[in-house]
Amino acid sequence: MADLRLYARFEYQNGASLHRDSEDPNPIRITVVDIGLGGVQLSSKQALPVAKKLQLSVGKLNEPIRFNGIVRYSNKCNDVTFLSGFKFLPDSHEERAEIAEFVHEVFHRQWKLLAS
Repeated sequence: MADLRLYARFEYQNGASLHRDSEDPNPIRITVVDIGLGGVQLSSKQALPVAKKLQLSVGKLNEPIRFNGIVRYSNKCNDVTFLSGFKFLPDSHEERAEIAEFVHEVFHRQWKLLAS
């Protein structure tokens, strides 16, 4: 299958959570596998709800940040893991800038590791 992504992806491999809304008391625990300007690939122990608007919460120093989006697909990878695609759906220019800044930070960290 051809890769139809518009933007490059960068390995991230960090824990995160998905929230149904800002008051969600039971977020879904997931792992972000990779990240790009358009979205992220997620790994989870359960199938994720496809086509529902969710918030992805990822750590940034001591303050997690949230990105709005939808799960485009959620496919079983093996007996215990599902891989899912999460597309960012920013509501404002500020949210788009926050996504770009976060992705740039991930890219910069990887570049430093490769350069050392």
